[in-house]
Amino acid sequence: MIHHAQAGHLGAHDTAASGGFTQDQFAGTFAYRFSGYSVLTGVTYRLAGLGCYQIDAQGNVTGTQRSSITALQTQGAKLQTGDYTVAGTMTMQSDGTGSATLTFTKTAGSGQAIQGEFNVMAAGSADRLWLVSSGGVVLGSSDDADELVDGEAVRIAAA
Repeated sequence: MIHHAQAGHLGAHDTAASGGFTQDQFAGTFAYRFSGYSVLTGVTYRLAGLGCYQIDAQGNVTGTQRSSITALQTQGAKLQTGDYTVAGTMTMQSDGTGSATLTFTKTAGSGQAIQGEFNVMAAGSADRLWLVSSGGVVLGSSDDADELVDGEAVRIAAA
């Protein structure tokens, strides 16, 4: 049930109102947050972060993020932080599902450069996206990035 006060939030970016999504509807600036787990040399880590990225009408992604990580199983575990640039592509389908390939390049602090693969879904509109890991590699090595993260991105400005 849609309340009268909520009706103003539906519009051109709502899949029901427009009959489906187009790639260019996802263009804009998004703030995002994520959290999850990573395993490195048999140690499980908890990680979380936030950032901002821009998506252009062709699905090219650029942005920055800050993240925090800490080991869950070892003595002397210590919170570490890192800053990253984000670059890649996001391809969306008319049903609001899609995929993204994003490269996270460390610019300061702790961490490794990762190329991550993600499943993406529009959460009711092109203004809100859900993402979950679907694979990835540690750049500069042949190692898989053993991570499971999920997140949400919210549009904060139009393209």
